[in-house]
Amino acid sequence: VGDPVWDQHMLTLAASPSEAAAAFPKGARALFASWKFSGHVEIRPGGLVVHFAGTQPIPAHLDRLVQAVGPLVKELTRG
Repeated sequence: VGDPVWDQHMLTLAASPSEAAAAFPKGARALFASWKFSGHVEIRPGGLVVHFAGTQPIPAHLDRLVQAVGPLVKELTRG
């Protein structure tokens, strides 16, 4: 996406660099960095898939996921 910190830690696949940058705006990239994110994210028109590596179906992990989705969607839809 042209952000050295992001590009060193994340593999971003998109049809073009501009599409990649649009899919992951600066605020969302900063949020992932603050989480020291490791996992998988897919952003598509009208949808989002996010998987935190190591997440298990236990209350603490599910709470983390629920707490992350709101701020992430906010950053992804800012505009």
